[in-house]
Amino acid sequence: MPATTPIQIGRRQIGPGCPCYLIAEIGANHNGSLDVARQQTRAAAEAGVDAVKFQAYVRETLFIHDLPDDGRAETRHNRELLERRWNILPKFTAPDEWWPVLKRDCDELGVDFVCTPFDLDRLQLLDRLGVPAHKIASGDLTWHELLRAAGATGKPVVLSTGASTENEVAQAVAAFRTAGGTALVLLHCVSNYPPKWEDANLRAMLRLGQIFGVPVGLSDHSPGSTLAVAAVALGACVIEKHITQDRRQEGLDHHFALEPAEFATLVKDVRHTEAALGSGKKSYVTPEEIERFWVRRGLWVATDIPSGTILRREHLTVVRPRMGLGAEDLAEAVGRPVTKALSKGMPLLREYLAD
Repeated sequence: MPATTPIQIGRRQIGPGCPCYLIAEIGANHNGSLDVARQQTRAAAEAGVDAVKFQAYVRETLFIHDLPDDGRAETRHNRELLERRWNILPKFTAPDEWWPVLKRDCDELGVDFVCTPFDLDRLQLLDRLGVPAHKIASGDLTWHELLRAAGATGKPVVLSTGASTENEVAQAVAAFRTAGGTALVLLHCVSNYPPKWEDANLRAMLRLGQIFGVPVGLSDHSPGSTLAVAAVALGACVIEKHITQDRRQEGLDHHFALEPAEFATLVKDVRHTEAALGSGKKSYVTPEEIERFWVRRGLWVATDIPSGTILRREHLTVVRPRMGLGAEDLAEAVGRPVTKALSKGMPLLREYLAD
């Protein structure tokens, strides 16, 4: 992936070479309870995340209501689906009065408060509240008006790209940038809950970074830590993943979310992966020095050898450990005279060989 300039979100720099920014998405998993939202915020912070994220919406600006009936079976089916969603959304809608409370909790816990606005009014409300960045959902990737408004705030934008094409992403990025937006993170995403492993297509994340020259990451709806760890190994700068107190609860996003202990494991797995990636320069580490001694083969004298003898292969054995010349020096040693008498079982040292 080409080098990109890190961007600042809240307490952290985000980009290649920086620790991965981990977002715990509570979303609608508060089930309409501020107390539950606050408990989940604390649980996420204790798991070691960098940010806790919610979703700000009202059904009136999210869905059409009373879809006209044109007599088609498909329309009737869609009317039924819309009616169910319309009726269930209030249970999972967080009122605007929650956001200052939850932001204060996040500030006290040392994590960033992030919230996805699903309309222009909530974007402005959250911006005034002082969120460090705006997160735009995959479903609004084609709502360029919202992207321009987010770009105009001057704050970083994290944009999910689920169920989209490269051309749609390019149009979204252009809309953001034409409004003056500069700091952008693109999250690869598969908008299935959960997705099939074979649909994850993690290499598409790298492609986004190559095309648009911005930090990239993964909005992950898969079970466990597997995709998150793989994405970090590939170069993900941000991981977003849902959290719940109990996956058995009824609700919109519980069934594919991680419980707090699982999220803590994900954080550990990601940090261990980052540590394991290293510098990329091939060398050995200090604890390996003892292994270099015991498992590397050395050149040893296999029989008594008079001084001045020209070494032949049968004069030497190549066994562990290495205490003088190594196995890689065999070709150099054979054919050279020795400068002193050598006894069987001695390590062959460089000073025993004539120039």
